[in-house]
Amino acid sequence: MKYLCQNAQTQEYLQSWAGDKTLITANFFFWRPGTTFQRSLDGLRRALLFTIMDEIPSLVQVGFPKQWSLAVEDRPCQIHGRDVEAALKLVLDQSDLLAAHKVAFFIDGLDEFEGDHDHMTKLLLRWVREYKDGVKLCVSNREWEIFRQRLVGCPGIRLQDITVRDIKSYVNHELSENEEFERFALTSPNILGLVEQITAKAEGVFLWVKITLRGLK
Repeated sequence: MKYLCQNAQTQEYLQSWAGDKTLITANFFFWRPGTTFQRSLDGLRRALLFTIMDEIPSLVQVGFPKQWSLAVEDRPCQIHGRDVEAALKLVLDQSDLLAAHKVAFFIDGLDEFEGDHDHMTKLLLRWVREYKDGVKLCVSNREWEIFRQRLVGCPGIRLQDITVRDIKSYVNHELSENEEFERFALTSPNILGLVEQITAKAEGVFLWVKITLRGLK
């Protein structure tokens, strides 16, 4: 996902989609071992909202009217999860925002989200449906059944379909450098199927392959 976010061709496609409107891109990476914000919807909303408001500061007053008034009066204020949820909706509902801007969200690791995946996926689909003319989402996830069901019909690619040849070549090369594996291969031809097994179970993830091969050494 980082590659897609930073890729020049991605930006070219998005600029073409945005036309004469200002393009805003935001990204969020779910990470289960991380902080509460890194694995929650509240964290996702805060990250997306921050990016939009950083681009258009005038929307702070729109999204957080109560907190804005308190801040103007130099009084303390707090922002809770429900405030962030309401603020994001207020901001996206602003006709001025999507009249002059196009917004692209890149959200990585839906499976790393700690919560109700069905609810979360429905929320993302609702954003696309309600703001389809001004908002695009690019998400990544493992092939869990909930995502297959909810995202059916959405354009997508399977990483393993793209990387399978490279992974198989890498596994072959690494195992051929392993003398112990070579000895086993001479006496146990079935062990050659290990290459296919590792390639299949990797599901396109090179990091998993590297860790697995390291454990075989």
